[in-house]
Amino acid sequence: PLLPLSSAERVILEAVAASAEIPTRVRTRAGIVLRAAEGVSNNLIAKDLSICTRHARVAASFRRAVVLER
Repeated sequence: PLLPLSSAERVILEAVAASAEIPTRVRTRAGIVLRAAEGVSNNLIAKDLSICTRHARVAASFRRAVVLER
């Protein structure tokens, strides 16, 4: 499913994804959500972020969790 983000959410996630002071796993999660919001497939998200395809399922779970919260 498409993951709509408000402009405020996008700004925050972009800042998190770009910050060297934030742990890598948190930056990766922010990147997953940003790409999901752009409609990128889970497998391509995993490839783009250089995470194993097993983590594509993690991308899917983040996408579902955020969509369900709305």
